[in-house]
Amino acid sequence: MFGRANNAKAEKEKIKPDDLDVTSGDRIGETNGGNRLSVVPDQSSNDEGTLIGEGLFIEGNISGTGNIVIDGQVKGNVEVKDNSITIGRKGRVEGEIVARAAKVSGHMDGKIAALESVNITRSADVCGEVKSGRISIDDGAFFKGKIELNREPTRKTTPVGMRAGKTSEKEE
Repeated sequence: MFGRANNAKAEKEKIKPDDLDVTSGDRIGETNGGNRLSVVPDQSSNDEGTLIGEGLFIEGNISGTGNIVIDGQVKGNVEVKDNSITIGRKGRVEGEIVARAAKVSGHMDGKIAALESVNITRSADVCGEVKSGRISIDDGAFFKGKIELNREPTRKTTPVGMRAGKTSEKEE
């Protein structure tokens, strides 16, 4: 019924990023010696989201509506604007990340833009640009790059030499 011809054809076909239909709660893993991808619904009770497993390498852009956990390697941009992304200790990302929140424990080379927060943990190795409303870098983390907070200063500053009610030194 399911002859060798069908199996051989399936093994020769390459899966492109556009071929993946991944929803939140799915797990993407490696099967058949790395020749095929499997997408398996997450049966656990946690709300971590879609897992890109340790043995998986994805080259191309990823976008979606759920949370993403990366323990494998991604070379490309990852966009989950309304959700969070986590790069695990063994995860590696080369590209740009756009998310509501981001947590980096692995390797990140590129740009991170998060609306709410970015947390760089002590095991992280980050090179690039980080933009967010809140940014934390744990003691022991490696960071080389640029940081930009997306908010106004909490205190109004007065230029040095200016006193309250005076516009210039000559008014004394």
